Amino acid sequence: MRRTAMIPPVLLVAVLLAGCQQQPNGAVPVTTTPPPTAYAQIDAVRTALGGDWSPLDEVLDARCTVEGGAPDGGRQAVVTTTSEASRDRAAVGDAGQLAFDALGASGDTVEPFTWSGFRTVVTSTDIAGNRTTVTIESQFAEIRREGPCVDAG
Repeated sequence: MRRTAMIPPVLLVAVLLAGCQQQPNGAVPVTTTPPPTAYAQIDAVRTALGGDWSPLDEVLDARCTVEGGAPDGGRQAVVTTTSEASRDRAAVGDAGQLAFDALGASGDTVEPFTWSGFRTVVTSTDIAGNRTTVTIESQFAEIRREGPCVDAG
């Protein structure tokens, strides 16, 4: 006979409310947190581009920077990583294509990327509204993932 463990209802409620703050309109998350897929996507782009990357810089409760953000100074999760690498003009364009392919493979909607001289920008958005921007220049690259704006409450 197989035994399964049951979670006591009181513990289940405590877990569900963890990280929430009671507001007049109900429980509202105190901070936003990137989904685990965000890290997998960033790793996929870093792997595709190669080179040495900085550790992830996470700001889980940043002021909204996306257009049409939440009212009352909404908040969002922002994760960035950078790399210093020397690339010639053709390599910048090739890196843009690699980033485009990696973002598309993650299931995001990828916008046509811009490539002008020594700068390429690739942007994608997932179904939850998370926006990833990969900027590649001749001496620098950055991956920036911004969560959707949520009302600061």
